[in-house]
Amino acid sequence: MTRQEITPSSLQRNEMESLRHRAHLLEGQDKVLMLMYLDNGNSFRQMAELLGVCHQTISRKIHRLIRHIAGQPFQIYKRHRKKFNKVQKDFARDYLLNGLSMRQIAAKNQCSFYQVRKIMTEIKKIVSCD
Repeated sequence: MTRQEITPSSLQRNEMESLRHRAHLLEGQDKVLMLMYLDNGNSFRQMAELLGVCHQTISRKIHRLIRHIAGQPFQIYKRHRKKFNKVQKDFARDYLLNGLSMRQIAAKNQCSFYQVRKIMTEIKKIVSCD
């Protein structure tokens, strides 16, 4: 089964604007890849050559990021972000938008897994109130 390539020209203008806006909420390499793809129109091969990886790796990553920022986790984050304090907002962004595990969030923020789990529980309570 082959994967259909999503090209910027195949997406509707509204979807492109939405993806561009959401891509700015990403961090690090994910943000750079999405902006190269959406704003600059770089091909998977061009990005792969710059990063020294296979173009299929870039293709999978872009497709995963598009599904991720166009899907439910982004909607949850966007709908509830004003209710989160700064720490909750940072953790929710890492978990819901960047797809980090709780262990990765703990390592990134130099705190324990249990602290992250406690904050994630608070986030889930805020989200489930609606």
